Amino acid sequence: MMISRLFAAAMLGLGATPAQAEPLKAMSWNIANLAQEAGVSPRGGHVRTEADMQVIRDHIARTDPDIVALQEIGSMAGARNVLGEGYELLFETRCGTAACVQDRGEIFTAIAWRKSLGLSVQPVQLDALSETHWSGCVYESERPVRGGVGIAFTHEGADYTVLSVYLKASCADEDSNDPVRYPDLMDDCAVLDKQIVTLGNWIRDRTAEGRTVIVAGDYNRKFLEADDRHAAALRAVDPAIRIEPAQQSQCWPRNYPQSRSFRKRLAHEAFAGAANFDWQPYMPSSIGSRDFFLISGPQSGRIGPGTEILLRPDPLVHDPTPNNIPVAQRIAIEEQAKAVGVRMGEPDGYIEACTLEAADETVKFPPPQPFPGGNTVLSFAPMFPSDHCPIEITIGQ
Repeated sequence: MMISRLFAAAMLGLGATPAQAEPLKAMSWNIANLAQEAGVSPRGGHVRTEADMQVIRDHIARTDPDIVALQEIGSMAGARNVLGEGYELLFETRCGTAACVQDRGEIFTAIAWRKSLGLSVQPVQLDALSETHWSGCVYESERPVRGGVGIAFTHEGADYTVLSVYLKASCADEDSNDPVRYPDLMDDCAVLDKQIVTLGNWIRDRTAEGRTVIVAGDYNRKFLEADDRHAAALRAVDPAIRIEPAQQSQCWPRNYPQSRSFRKRLAHEAFAGAANFDWQPYMPSSIGSRDFFLISGPQSGRIGPGTEILLRPDPLVHDPTPNNIPVAQRIAIEEQAKAVGVRMGEPDGYIEACTLEAADETVKFPPPQPFPGGNTVLSFAPMFPSDHCPIEITIGQ
């Protein structure tokens, strides 16, 4: 042992290059209403079996990430259930140390990092993303949306900050920002506008300090569309900013059994007596690419390209035969309404997106229009194992 150490020292003295540290692997995944255990849901919908939970664990284990950005996590217990004990865990401020140890009807943003790395990290909270949102759909009053949470650390002599975010939903593209067609989405779009400004300013300030930032998460926005103004706003902050994966397909295999027709059958079961509706199931293929890494700063060239992680099918877990779907996943109409924030509208017969009373002077927007396509209903059914693709990237390659 002493001889080998002396030999190594001599080689260093002769100018040999010491071995470089291994690149870090970062993963980001919106696991879609992850509950603390099987058979329950943190806020309605997405009830998973224990086999479903194991599939999530297996996907994370196969990816073997050093850093994991998580979105839509119901509690610390839920995150620990799928990550195991090998990771440190940090939640956004809105969670609080004790408030979300167990599920409590909300979802949160979190970040985890491997304990064995021995990283010296500084916690990062971006509370300014937690804008106040008025819905009138699911909630009776204004509520704060998700904040950002991350870690700052040094790797191979370079300073990095990795932030996990989950921005406001329902304003995925420019078509959504139409007060005539979608008046009920105006507050969603207004909140997202503010969040993009906040995030852009945060990126500018951190990179001015010499840090390289990686903002990982679910942006609920189709950044890859050529005319997306929010992607343009971020490029105005840093013309060299990278949006990864730069090309996204879909991570679900072609033999993905939870087909659109299967979803429609479940929707008809849930809404018995409303068979004349043109059901529009909420499917992975319907939401487009909304999960990204934003990369900016002096070391951005040392960060590998982002890629989607293929979700492997397991027919034993998600047999498409309705009789094999757990009873808890056959959502009754009351639970379906609670999960989506909708109710049957009369006499027009479409699902209203907001609870509106004519005498209620606090209503900010007129009654919403039907969903795109006319007289339709959106079915927010459980997906396997999530309705979002996990993505990964390397740091310090």
